[in-house]
Amino acid sequence: MTPKQRILNAIEGKPSDVTPVGIHVWGQYKFALYGIHNDYSEERKAWAIGGAELADIDTRFYEQFKPDWLHLTEGPFFDDIKERINAPENAELLKAVRKMDSKQAIDEFLDRIYLSADEFEQGPKFKHIPILVERYGGEVFIALHTEGPIHDIADTDGVLEFEGTFIAMIEKPEMFAYLAREMYQRQLAYVEAVKRSGADCYIQSDSYLYPDLISPDTYERTMHETLVDFYTKVDEMGIISMCYPLGDCAGAIKYIKQWPIKGILPEESKKGMNLDPAQILRDLDYDRAVFGNVDSIGVLLHGDEKTIRTAVQEQIKSCASPNFISGFGSPIPFNTPPENITAFIQAARECRGY
Repeated sequence: MTPKQRILNAIEGKPSDVTPVGIHVWGQYKFALYGIHNDYSEERKAWAIGGAELADIDTRFYEQFKPDWLHLTEGPFFDDIKERINAPENAELLKAVRKMDSKQAIDEFLDRIYLSADEFEQGPKFKHIPILVERYGGEVFIALHTEGPIHDIADTDGVLEFEGTFIAMIEKPEMFAYLAREMYQRQLAYVEAVKRSGADCYIQSDSYLYPDLISPDTYERTMHETLVDFYTKVDEMGIISMCYPLGDCAGAIKYIKQWPIKGILPEESKKGMNLDPAQILRDLDYDRAVFGNVDSIGVLLHGDEKTIRTAVQEQIKSCASPNFISGFGSPIPFNTPPENITAFIQAARECRGY
């Protein structure tokens, strides 16, 4: 059975020959592993890489560890929407948007900062993906992972910034809902370009939407309809979609169930959150893939082989479902011993929970 088929089987709830493995490779670890830099102070050097060079880094990682997917970043990463949001020529219009009283200002601003699918396709962001599709497309599941528009709203360099986002959600929910809806609609051009590149899957990080930060009522009034519509349109495009929800997604499963996504990658349990993938599987009625969320710091970074094996196999047995894909809840930390990643994958390969 091919690695790609294992991931597809998990999406469809079909048994595979071994437990599928989809480890969280987004981030800086692979660049440090292959000598691009030594710490986060040089991350922009890594994020500037694209095309054949980035494809070769992803190839080296895959060949060294052999998970069941290629978990990709765009490249270059920092040549992105945040720079256009904060461009000096857009400053006055951004001020008007932040007043949250003019749909016309919102529309004009978003038309300036978003690209079309053709512009994305012609640009550098996805040039590594066709190379990897040529090398592995028939064998390995290929997923492109990026931040969703909620990050472009609420991050400290976003349209409304962190504090302004939550003020707008409470004080001007209708205008906030309009801003969010229009940004997610424009994000579809990005997804279309990912599809054209040949990737199997689009994964979106969605933060700030869960009960650890906002109430269910606020979420329903400002975001839920937008996300259902967005993921429905992605599904209609014919590309698989998944979500990486940053926060207490366990408290929002009744909403996530309404998104037509094929998989969910929960964070590890931390900050008082209990994100048990076995419970998430049950709450989702076993109708989509759920990735494991073994602690990437306490277990993967600091654990020995026995600790890793125990954590991986206990989670597989607890989930006891062909919908389960073994993984960890956050990107691989710097200084993680490569042998720990190998031990993780080997432990998953040796254990089936159903």
